[in-house]
Amino acid sequence: MTNILLIVLGLVLGCLVLSYFFIPARLFDALVLFTRLRAKLNVRYCDVDGHRIPYLVGGDGPPLVLLHGFGADKDHWSVVGRYLTDHFTVYAPDLPGFGEADRKI
Repeated sequence: MTNILLIVLGLVLGCLVLSYFFIPARLFDALVLFTRLRAKLNVRYCDVDGHRIPYLVGGDGPPLVLLHGFGADKDHWSVVGRYLTDHFTVYAPDLPGFGEADRKI
């Protein structure tokens, strides 16, 4: 029984290591999706003056807008958002030119 458990654990760990080296983008996307789901945040889109702006929204309560800093995106708030969605309706947009937002001038 112990040998089988060690083999299964080794296979899972080996798959994670291989995916880290051969398909890191997929692994990163899966981790982002996991943190969004854990925080109960969903992606939505709006169009503002010809720019497509993605944002995360979730939770119940008064609205709380979270703005990211330079070089970041909306998903940086997913980790913190899980503590806020029980008390607030959280909105975390991608600012123009960052993340998935359009980069039009």
